[in-house]
Amino acid sequence: MNEPTQVQVREFWEGYGVEVEEDVYHGDFPDQEGYETIVYLPKPIDLNNLFKYAVPIAIEIIMTKIFKNISLEKAREAFLMFWLKEWDRSEDPALALFWALDKVRKEVRNEI
Repeated sequence: MNEPTQVQVREFWEGYGVEVEEDVYHGDFPDQEGYETIVYLPKPIDLNNLFKYAVPIAIEIIMTKIFKNISLEKAREAFLMFWLKEWDRSEDPALALFWALDKVRKEVRNEI
C-alpha cells in the first residue's frame, strides 16, 4: 500500500475538520468534558490521532450519510470492514486505517 502524498494527507485531515497551515495540523475538538479545545497533530498518520479525531466522525458519516439510520453498532461493524479490507493490503495498521478513513470521506462525496 502506498504512502499518501502531503496533498492527500492535507485533503484527508481537512475533510475531517482539521486545519492545515504550513504543515501544522490543528483543529477544535471536544475534550472529555465536551469543551472545544485546539489540538495539534505532530504526526498526522498515527493510530492514536486517527482513532481519536477521525474515526468518530467516520462512524457518524457511516450512520447518517452512507447507510442512513443504522445503529451505532452496525456503523462500527461497517467501518471495521473498511479497515480490515485495507489492512489486508498493508502491514502498517495506521496506513490501512488512514486509507479506510479516506474511503469513507470520499464515499460521501462520491469520489470512489
